[in-house]
Amino acid sequence: MGDMAKSHGKEVSITEALTKELMEELNCNTVFTIPAFGGIKVPESVVVTWIIMALLILLSILLTRNLSIDNPGKVQLALESGYHCSEQTD
Repeated sequence: MGDMAKSHGKEVSITEALTKELMEELNCNTVFTIPAFGGIKVPESVVVTWIIMALLILLSILLTRNLSIDNPGKVQLALESGYHCSEQTD
């Protein structure tokens, strides 16, 4: 049998069996399919990750666009204070 397992009366590789079981447990639904290379399925988890990345990028752009060495603003001072506090707790 080696690296083969039985699933519903058919022999499948252990990787395929684990992938199928994980997909059933995680309930990963496909949101959309990219029509390239025979169709690339994009699950919900990838879309959520993209949204989180976009929010983090937007937040970092907004928080760093007006940084100044000569005349720091209140937001910059607060961020620097928070950074220094977190650095001292290590």
